[in-house]
Amino acid sequence: MMASGPVFALLLALSAVVSDARAEIPPPDYRDSLMAAAADEVSRLARQEGLGPATEFAKKWERQIGPDARLAYELGLASRLAREPGDARRWLDRAVALDPTLVAARYDRGEVLLSAEELADAEADFREVVRLAPDQWAGHFRLADMAGRRRDAPAFEAHLLDALRHGFSFRSVVGDRRWHGYLADAELGPILRRLVVVYQDGAVLEALERPLE
Repeated sequence: MMASGPVFALLLALSAVVSDARAEIPPPDYRDSLMAAAADEVSRLARQEGLGPATEFAKKWERQIGPDARLAYELGLASRLAREPGDARRWLDRAVALDPTLVAARYDRGEVLLSAEELADAEADFREVVRLAPDQWAGHFRLADMAGRRRDAPAFEAHLLDALRHGFSFRSVVGDRRWHGYLADAELGPILRRLVVVYQDGAVLEALERPLE
């Protein structure tokens, strides 16, 4: 089927870039470049024109060129930001099915599942994030949160330490009611208080101790 509209325009633009690159250096894999450019276009459309045009472009692209995990992920992320959890889950499921190692899709699907209180499935995604990207703090942080919800104090401390070692800051949770609850918990509170004092400063602890409005 002949590509048309924005799909065709993107194909032409990418072909020109690849042709120019070929004269100087070996070009990257053409299909990979094509799919990366399409994913960027989905992201741009979602930001500038809304979820509808981004979805229309992605569906047309898949019909004419083929599926790609990055394309599905960008739609899943856009749907999540637009507060459309059903669409977000559907596109993120598709992204993970197409590429189970796509860390961003695993993480964002975990967040969608967490919001839906599907805790076991959310934790499974966050564990996979940690396996695939152990040097990023977000997965460790969410596993600490999951342990906190279970009031599993040893796991709470272990995952928080991993998150802190990879760049997590307690400043990001000072406005989170759940983390204020962890600080007030008889088992989790002493752990959280100690780690805040050691890894942050007194101002952060004071902010966590201050009642939320």
